Amino acid sequence: MKMILRAFCLFVGLFFAAAGVLNADVLVYEGYDYLAPQTLMNKGTAIDGWGGAWVNDPAQNDLETELNSLAMTDFNLPTVGNKIGNLVTDGQKAYRDFGKALQMGINADYYSSVLVKFKNPDLTAGSQWFNVEFKNSKDEYTLKWGSSSLHAAWLGKITSTSQDKKLDGYCYSESTMLMVLKLECYANQPDQAYMMVVKDGNDVPVLEPTDDSGWTLIGTPWGTNSNIDRVRLSGGNGGDYSWSTDELRIGTQWSDVVKTDVNMAGNPSHQGYYGDASFLVPTTLTWTAGASVDATSGHQVYFGTDRDVVANATVADPQGVYQGSYDAASFAAGMLEKDTAYFWRVDEVSGGTIYKGNVWRVTTGDRVWVDNFESYTDVAGLTAVWQDWQVNGSGAAIDMQIDDETTGTVSYNSFQSMKYDYDSSFGGSEATYVYASPADWSTGGELMSLDVHFKGTAANSTAEQMYLKIEDSSAGAVTINYDGDSADLASESWKNWQIDLTAVSGVDLTSVSKMTIGFAGSGSGTGTMYFDGIALFGCRSGAMTEDLNGDCRVDLGDFTALVNKWLDSKPF
Repeated sequence: MKMILRAFCLFVGLFFAAAGVLNADVLVYEGYDYLAPQTLMNKGTAIDGWGGAWVNDPAQNDLETELNSLAMTDFNLPTVGNKIGNLVTDGQKAYRDFGKALQMGINADYYSSVLVKFKNPDLTAGSQWFNVEFKNSKDEYTLKWGSSSLHAAWLGKITSTSQDKKLDGYCYSESTMLMVLKLECYANQPDQAYMMVVKDGNDVPVLEPTDDSGWTLIGTPWGTNSNIDRVRLSGGNGGDYSWSTDELRIGTQWSDVVKTDVNMAGNPSHQGYYGDASFLVPTTLTWTAGASVDATSGHQVYFGTDRDVVANATVADPQGVYQGSYDAASFAAGMLEKDTAYFWRVDEVSGGTIYKGNVWRVTTGDRVWVDNFESYTDVAGLTAVWQDWQVNGSGAAIDMQIDDETTGTVSYNSFQSMKYDYDSSFGGSEATYVYASPADWSTGGELMSLDVHFKGTAANSTAEQMYLKIEDSSAGAVTINYDGDSADLASESWKNWQIDLTAVSGVDLTSVSKMTIGFAGSGSGTGTMYFDGIALFGCRSGAMTEDLNGDCRVDLGDFTALVNKWLDSKPF
């Protein structure tokens, strides 16, 4: 079965990464370890992957923490600090924003888990319930999952029409449950969501199930791309019919959110995010070795494009994906195809025992980002990389712009963009991206193109000349003027400025030190622009006449395409 839990993993991983003790791959974590009993209101700060504290939904009672953590005897993930608190829900709701939004609509796998306990159930009093809701700050539900007194667990899809898919069976009274959600997200096809519920006392698998025996397919959570920047917890039905919950985790692999074995390979260098490996340079995969792995030939590596094949292959039955055994915890995968998902597995050998590994994912994109503006958490981070009037004295003033309910969508490729105010009364405006060390833009010598996405505002002056300047480490420089319609500066729709770098001369593209976006003007014109999605492309399909199959390479594949085209052609 394919890897499925992407959205959830990103969320939990942010939390653990900041904690610095748990598996480094976990994205977000919440253990509710606040002084108890106290309300959850205003607890937490902008750390551990969060953007701030918990906030009560309007007109809702406070959620309260209580002493004693929930625990499962077979749920043995490491913990951070003292687990003295857990969240009690009794008809209340609270939410907390992420420090960085989760982008849907990309190729990625996410996982999430949470411990839940139903307290004092009374099925005659109606449905008691608990929800984890992933949503955006515009208060549009995107994904809801949880449990109730009538069903063990559910996934809810709330878009234009509400839709729930429930697992059969009742919740487990006065017993802790481990609920696991798995999301398989795709850029160009519907995502899939799976759920698993394990009652305390039952075995939690060390390895992610590779077939449908452990998972229940519960639907397609959304049909359109969306950003998720908030989690909301809710539950209860009044009175004593309440839930407790603890240990909310989100990560990029099964072992982030469920159970681990110290003898298994862990901490893969690539986490399955879209474009986390380059197709332009060789890729090397690394991992953390198991605790007792043999020093010689202790790592058996499987690598291929079919997840099920990679999951089931063995040394005796390699199925074309077994890559051999290695002494070091690394594997040179070589040159990968662009825009492709690969799967890999590492079995650790210790004496006569083989510890089978989980299947991980690595994906290539179709570009190399110069800046997509998603890594900045504040303006100070942006201006530490981009220099404006504060350094160069020009008329440029930059700011970080974030999509929200007030500004609407002001990013091209995800959630953030750079706001750029220009003022020609200063004689010109320049904002300069400064590399910490020179960057190689040659992309292995393949045909090169640079994309710069921008949009303006209707009131902008269009008398200015927009340009891009590239500088190298040896003081070489070239300036490229925007050759599109000057009215584009006042267009409020995104434009893509495509620059053919093969026509650029006078600068060493293997050692780029700076890139400047500027506006030249002699008057007093002003304007506000937004920039996003600045990326290098190895080539564009059809850009090379010899590239007959459109894979941006001239090789035997193009000769095959030529032969096939010739055979299909008619002589008259």
